[in-house]
Amino acid sequence: MLDTEKAAIAFEYHTKASAPEASKPLIDQSVKEFGGLVSLHALFAESPVTYESYLVAFDRFLRRSSFSPPEA
Repeated sequence: MLDTEKAAIAFEYHTKASAPEASKPLIDQSVKEFGGLVSLHALFAESPVTYESYLVAFDRFLRRSSFSPPEA
């Protein structure tokens, strides 16, 4: 059984200064495309592979869906 008191995980919201080196170009891309560093992206910056995968999936979703960027 999961002990919820011991399962708490603290996540770090990264900035460009605190992010791993491989995430810094992704942060630059996010700032350019979204006008700033979105909170979710600041979390994903912890794992450059996860962050890049998310950005690719989100881009494909926008290109293949009928949603406008604000609706997505």
